[in-house]
Amino acid sequence: MKVKVKYFASHREATGLDEEVISIDDEKSVSELFDILSEKHPELAKFKKHTLFSINRQYANLDTKLKDNDELAMFPPVSGG
Repeated sequence: MKVKVKYFASHREATGLDEEVISIDDEKSVSELFDILSEKHPELAKFKKHTLFSINRQYANLDTKLKDNDELAMFPPVSGG
């Protein structure tokens, strides 16, 4: 199963990538895939509880299950005034 992961802002800086395709053996939740990505990119781990996720351009949470060929995008929280 393959999932395209897109990184934005601080996530892009932490990984040094705009996007990557990850191959996983079986169905994983967003949380499980984030943990796998954090092993590959240790700087990413600190963002887990503050990250916004979307799957195929629909907001998702950490419990959402990923499917083959999904696109997972990660965004830092939006702030400003």
